[in-house]
Amino acid sequence: MSCWLVHVYSVLCMSMLLGTQVQAQETLKKEVHVIKPYEPSLSDAFKLNRMPEIKDTFRFYPSFKYKIAPRPVAARFDPRPIKPAKMVKPELDRYYKSMIKLGIGNYVSPLAELSFNSLRKKDFSYGANLQHYSSLTKIKLIDGNKVPAAHARNNGSIHGKKIFRNVTVEGQTGFANQKYNFYGYNTNLFDTIPEKKDIRQSLFFYNIDASLYSTHNDSNKLAYAVKPGYHYFQDRHNVSNHQVNLEINLNRKIKNQYIGLTVAATSSNTLAFDTVAKTVIKNQPICSKSEQPIGTL
Repeated sequence: MSCWLVHVYSVLCMSMLLGTQVQAQETLKKEVHVIKPYEPSLSDAFKLNRMPEIKDTFRFYPSFKYKIAPRPVAARFDPRPIKPAKMVKPELDRYYKSMIKLGIGNYVSPLAELSFNSLRKKDFSYGANLQHYSSLTKIKLIDGNKVPAAHARNNGSIHGKKIFRNVTVEGQTGFANQKYNFYGYNTNLFDTIPEKKDIRQSLFFYNIDASLYSTHNDSNKLAYAVKPGYHYFQDRHNVSNHQVNLEINLNRKIKNQYIGLTVAATSSNTLAFDTVAKTVIKNQPICSKSEQPIGTL
């Protein structure tokens, strides 16, 4: 009896639950209309900082296939014949055997020059020269007196040269004469005008030099040169000086070096002061990579 009641009670409860559920479903199916203005909105966004990367696992290797088919270009060129050059003998400056120069300047200053020389020769040459220059003026001093301020200069020289096969000989001699007046004296020290002979001075120079030197082209042979000379000086008061010179040069190539020696001696004597001659001797060895010139005056 009791079991039957339990079953009847369970059936009633289930019927009530089903009825309630059906009622609830009918309520949810009802349409509801809501009227409200539309408000657009965006959600928060974040920028992507990473750059896109492409990882390609496929590699492409270019391959070239070509052929060269050379073709000659037909470019014909016929050169025009050139005329052969003509060898013309070079023109040499014309030489003259003599020359005369004359002139005159202010303060009565005459000038004259005479030269004489040989023309072009293969084995010798010679020449001579004379020069004159002077002035015949007078200069007025502070005291109003005019004194002779004349001066003169005369020069002359002769030279010659002879060329042999392996040796050459040169020579030269000349003179120089100068005359002038000491016109620039203090006028307060003299009551009278000095005479012309008291203020005159003259100087005389003379020289003669020679040279003998080898001219062969073989550097392994001994090259030599000898240069003697004599110089003389004298003035109006008989003050004189004699000087003798001698110089010897030797030079020879040994392997790649030029070994040489120069010996020179000078002896002079001034007669107005003493009678003892003064002699100077010079000894100069030479070692050089290049050949040293020797010989010429």
